[in-house]
Amino acid sequence: MNLLEIGPTLVIEKSFTQDEVVNALFAMQGDKVIELLDGNRMRVL
Repeated sequence: MNLLEIGPTLVIEKSFTQDEVVNALFAMQGDKVIELLDGNRMRVL
């Protein structure tokens, strides 16, 4: 999944801050829910 497709929606339309989005992504990666990949992509595990 390309993060550039969902990031702007979360920040602009849903009013999350960039820090909140990044922190949530790192937390999900730490919990082995997702894997962050090169090129602003992630994989759901």
